[in-house]
Amino acid sequence: MSVSQIPAASGAGSSAYDGTVATSGGTYASVKAALDAGKRNLLMTGDAADAVAFTESYGGWSLHLQRGATWTHSADLKHVYDGADAIRITGDDREACKIVWSQTSATQRLFDRDSNAGFMTLDGVELDNSASTQAECRFSDALQDYEDIKLTLPDVARGGLQGGGGTGVNARNRFSNVKATGGGTSCSGAIYPSSTVSSVYTDINLQDGTFSTTVAVVSIGPSDIMFGLTKNSSGVYEISVGGELHGYYSGQDTTLILTGTGSVIGYNRAQLGSIELPTNTGSRRSYVNFANGRIDDIVGSFGRCKLENGVVQSAVAETIEESIFVDMVFEALVTTTGNDNIFRGCHFEVGAVNAGDRNKYQTCTFGDRGNSGQAYTLTINAGSDDTILEDCSVDSAVVDNGSTTVNTRVKLF
Repeated sequence: MSVSQIPAASGAGSSAYDGTVATSGGTYASVKAALDAGKRNLLMTGDAADAVAFTESYGGWSLHLQRGATWTHSADLKHVYDGADAIRITGDDREACKIVWSQTSATQRLFDRDSNAGFMTLDGVELDNSASTQAECRFSDALQDYEDIKLTLPDVARGGLQGGGGTGVNARNRFSNVKATGGGTSCSGAIYPSSTVSSVYTDINLQDGTFSTTVAVVSIGPSDIMFGLTKNSSGVYEISVGGELHGYYSGQDTTLILTGTGSVIGYNRAQLGSIELPTNTGSRRSYVNFANGRIDDIVGSFGRCKLENGVVQSAVAETIEESIFVDMVFEALVTTTGNDNIFRGCHFEVGAVNAGDRNKYQTCTFGDRGNSGQAYTLTINAGSDDTILEDCSVDSAVVDNGSTTVNTRVKLF
């Protein structure tokens, strides 16, 4: 959603500020004082603090933070605003303009839309709630349009970005160029989906933070799309994908968990620890195109998935159902115990074992052309029915203990 699709705050975009805010040198010492005085287009020229919550509608307003300004809120404030309000807060530089708050006694946001719609636009600021000790202490629950944001996260769950709720054809959250840092071992849900509307994310960076290793750090909801996720921070973290993730790069190990019909397109040759795929439910397939990326292993049974253009380092011995593999390289033994799978153009470096029914291998290779001195092949276990091999190559003859196997143009290297 572009900024133009969110109603602008009254006076937003105008260079004629009607009030300056700063503890020292400002016309008003706090934002609330300026708003109470009827000012709606504010410029924060230095540090300022608000100790009293906003409890009324101001009909929309805007605030710009000059470089070096910090807007601090007393602990446990909750500003309540009307659904008709459109609030726009901008800054000169997200590394030099900061909004600080903390929730230590209640589960609440700093800006609460009080069951109404509301619109919140942020651009070029740092959101710092690192002192919070309560979960779900994020900045706002309105519909949100955020650009060029730095998150300094608390060591709790869901203290980062979560798309807000709303109605209408343009009800969508947008988060672009977001850098997340801070956190701690209990920090999860730094990016978390709205329960009511979709969100679009662009260029999300987990930068030098510390996060939970047992609960997903980033969750992409079923109706969400994320373009570009980079993980530079150390540690083995979970990324949950229920929607679409286009472009993922990790400099460290990560467990990527696909849920429902989640799709991942492009790994940029990432170093991925492992991937977990959904079980055989629903009519759509989860889809992963590794873009020649390498992963350690595939964890757990799964079904109705499609994987292509990747390298798997560790042995695979899972129950796999109704899945499609295209141009995959398996560097360790693959044992398929499920049914109705298709392997097309795949390379099994040390061979494979088929222990299911109606599995099909098309233009696949088994072995390393004898380079290691070993004779690798495909072994079809007893009880495996209706295996199909088409235009495959093996180091040594297929070991067929199954029944009604169809071999078409299978040859030795």
